[in-house]
Amino acid sequence: MCSIPQSVCVSLVLALAQRQRINLIFSTNRSDCRTTKQLALEILYEIKRASGRINLFELPALLSVERKHIDSVIPDVVNDNIIIAGNDLISKQHLDLLFSAIPELLELYGHLNLEDYARDINLPVSLVKEQTASRISDGSINAVLFNYTIYTEDFVTVQEHLLEGALLGCLEPVSIRTLISEFHVIASIADSRMFLSSCLTFADAIEKWKTESRFPGEFIGNGCNSTYSPWVRSVAQRFYLSSFLQTNGYLSRQRMHEISPSTTFSSLQSMFTEYTLIELDSVIISKEHFIQPAVDTILFSLDKDSVCDIKV
Repeated sequence: MCSIPQSVCVSLVLALAQRQRINLIFSTNRSDCRTTKQLALEILYEIKRASGRINLFELPALLSVERKHIDSVIPDVVNDNIIIAGNDLISKQHLDLLFSAIPELLELYGHLNLEDYARDINLPVSLVKEQTASRISDGSINAVLFNYTIYTEDFVTVQEHLLEGALLGCLEPVSIRTLISEFHVIASIADSRMFLSSCLTFADAIEKWKTESRFPGEFIGNGCNSTYSPWVRSVAQRFYLSSFLQTNGYLSRQRMHEISPSTTFSSLQSMFTEYTLIELDSVIISKEHFIQPAVDTILFSLDKDSVCDIKV
């Protein structure tokens, strides 16, 4: 075994580098050099030493090399176990640690906004959403993702029951949006495809409830934009309209809409089949209570005097 002087070794290395037979990276103080492979290994070591996460801007000072050299070997560093997120290099183990907290948060609150969580752990929202979706798919997170929020099945079921309870307790017509707001139902769930009624949205569930006659009332309109009118209110409206017609023989359109905004002339006819209703410009009159008595009076006057003076 022969010994080669250090000066000769340096000359040989520099000659090989000049002929581009080897790719050397010199330190910032030019005191040493390393290959790209060695630099990549040193970066991996620094990631491990930093508990799985390190910022690219920290590496030049730690490794005494220019940033451009670090950037040149990043493709060799990133693999199945190392990802780059913004300016950070992160190990898979570190990611697993960050996302291991999500099941605990879901158990505590029932839902989690990924945009807020991304800010808490200082990661891009797109990465957090992608990683969360992946973990939902493999079963490590038991939740449903909608937009940038995840929910547990139990939490969504509670939201559905809140809306059901609110509907059952209604005595006056109310919009579904108002109930969602007043009873603090999570608004995004109301528009999302969740576990409700075999993976229906609230809007779909309401349409389903219509056909099932599940509630003592009727839904006017579509989905979450509809209004729920309890039958106890409808009965009261019908009684008032009937009493008014029986007493007066007519009903103004304005008054009818004040009492029951959804009532039309057609629905009024189907409601009071015992009356023959006549629709005028601003009033609806009952033939039996208004016209027929007037006709009878006219006929009686004609029979008695042969003359009848009618003023309109």
